[in-house]
Amino acid sequence: MSKLIDTEDSGRIVAKKQIWLTADKSRAVPDGHPEAAHLMAAAGHVVSHADAVRLGLVKPEPETMTNEEAQAAVASGEAEIHEEAEVEPEEKKSMIPPASLRKARKKK
Repeated sequence: MSKLIDTEDSGRIVAKKQIWLTADKSRAVPDGHPEAAHLMAAAGHVVSHADAVRLGLVKPEPETMTNEEAQAAVASGEAEIHEEAEVEPEEKKSMIPPASLRKARKKK
């Protein structure tokens, strides 16, 4: 992981310190770097996953890789293949609320 960001348990990517972009906006650099031109995020601000991947702050997740990239990652040992778990369908819930939640009808 980059020294510029931290990933929270919720999956959000947060800037540890100011993150700047180079003049051509192709790379992220730390505060004070000679090539820093555009402020991307202040300390504590959330960085989108797409921007973090594009700028090399985090590695792309296997779902975002092409098939060839995924096969190369498995071959190099960077990724593993997991069997998909079978998911039981949820029981259909009745549309009628239980008696304790129904309103009593007024008699006319």
